Amino acid sequence: MFLYFFDRWSWFDKVLQCHNLDASIKPWDYIVIDWESALVLWNALAFQELYKKSYWWHGNIVQHFSSILSTTILSFIHWFVGYHYTTYHNTIPLFLWWSIKQLIDKRPSRSTKQSGKNLQQQVFVFPTVRALYTHLPDALPASSILLTWSSTPVQKAKAYRGIKTWKITSVYCTFSQVFFDWLSLSRIVVHMVHAWQYKHQKDPRYYLPDITRELSSRYKCQYEVLWNVL
Repeated sequence: MFLYFFDRWSWFDKVLQCHNLDASIKPWDYIVIDWESALVLWNALAFQELYKKSYWWHGNIVQHFSSILSTTILSFIHWFVGYHYTTYHNTIPLFLWWSIKQLIDKRPSRSTKQSGKNLQQQVFVFPTVRALYTHLPDALPASSILLTWSSTPVQKAKAYRGIKTWKITSVYCTFSQVFFDWLSLSRIVVHMVHAWQYKHQKDPRYYLPDITRELSSRYKCQYEVLWNVL
């Protein structure tokens, strides 16, 4: 079983193999052992042969939160690391961008969740802020939210909680804000532009249509790419 550490082991990738973890721990659980906090990545990693360093668990589990991320995103993150030859250290913060404690505090309780039986979640992705505001509909419904590179952690946390409670069903965002743990994604619309900067300029360097195409296949949702000239 492999653990991704948030507070320690800053060298390489913060991923260590744990040999004696409790059997009740499941993939994507968040645990705190004494003062060390970690995310459970389970046994199937991308480039698993690189992670040979071991961690022997000593002490008691102080906190245990189940399923911080869904199994769909779990498999997507493993694919992302392998496909882009990057690390978990660079990939996991795309989904857990804030302090892990803050995100846990923002997790909705079961009693606040609304039924999503008749609702559909969709995301509209744009290359720039200018393109986003150019193609916005005249009137946005209350269940929509706008996210750009300048969105604050508080704004992204509002989207995170809204998606988990079905209060937000439509997200209009730029390329860097597409990474969310959706409940039931039904449609992805990507507005692309012909430009030389075709990849994300920081590690991990990704080509957005590859990312959104993979998400659509995992969520089995409608997928559209619209090419624009700006």
